[in-house]
Amino acid sequence: MAMRLAVQIRPFGPHPLIGLGVDNLRWMLPVRPGDELHLESEVLEVRASKSRPGQGVIKVKTTTLEAYERCVKALRAGATSEDVLDAGDVIAERGFTINDGFLHGFGIGLLPPSIGTRESTGRRGELGPKFTFEENMCVVVQPNVVTHDERAGLQLGNLFRITRDGAECLHRLPLQYYVTR
Repeated sequence: MAMRLAVQIRPFGPHPLIGLGVDNLRWMLPVRPGDELHLESEVLEVRASKSRPGQGVIKVKTTTLEAYERCVKALRAGATSEDVLDAGDVIAERGFTINDGFLHGFGIGLLPPSIGTRESTGRRGELGPKFTFEENMCVVVQPNVVTHDERAGLQLGNLFRITRDGAECLHRLPLQYYVTR
């Protein structure tokens, strides 16, 4: 799916995108009809072709915004803080950490529940009491995923209302990146 999206959007303009291979591929979750995928790509290396002048090779790392999506999928009335911690485990599995909460209650001051990740407990304190989500609660899902040296990161977040069957996003802006100047 990710490769098809990359080919369709033509990230290098008129120059064709040809897959020379895959270095590391893991299928973490199934993709089903109706699922919405969000991709983030990072250029790792650019080099000119030795055999074909005017052409080159670009090595790209593409990952989905998995921690956010896993957390949102886990939220529903009756879900627990353990479900959120399970969703957040992917951050450490990918070699990253967070520098603040992963999910918190609505409002300034990070109202309860304030849930980090299992990996971040050394810096954030203990995990806190187990918590069960109730219908009509409002929570903010905002993983602030960073490298361990905190030189790079990405924060993404939205306010959700917990429902019997899931989580309803209360923001109306589309989930995308905005560039400001």
